[in-house]
Amino acid sequence: MKGKRKAARKIPIRAVVFQEVDWLCVQCLEYNLATQARTLCQLYKGLHRLILGHIAVRLRHNQRLFAGLPRAPRKYWEMFEQSKIPLPTQVGFVPVKGNGLVIPPPEVRVAQPAA
Repeated sequence: MKGKRKAARKIPIRAVVFQEVDWLCVQCLEYNLATQARTLCQLYKGLHRLILGHIAVRLRHNQRLFAGLPRAPRKYWEMFEQSKIPLPTQVGFVPVKGNGLVIPPPEVRVAQPAA
């Protein structure tokens, strides 16, 4: 009798995009990971590289993914919650699948400009 196949663990990630002077910044909420770039395309590539790099290092050292990473500070959660502008990430983000986990493209929203 064949054993049941274990369902892949899904790790959702939410992030908020905002501008600081001439830079676009993205801050992940569930895990305090952030990067910045000059263009939205570069920002998505940087976010993708950041997440893939984290996964690669953790797997290489037999560590749990995202373990020990704190949540983002509250101000970023508030920026995300107040935003009504979602950004499509499917163009610049390839879902991560393997080792019993799935990381879909992050849910990204644009923060409202600071007054």
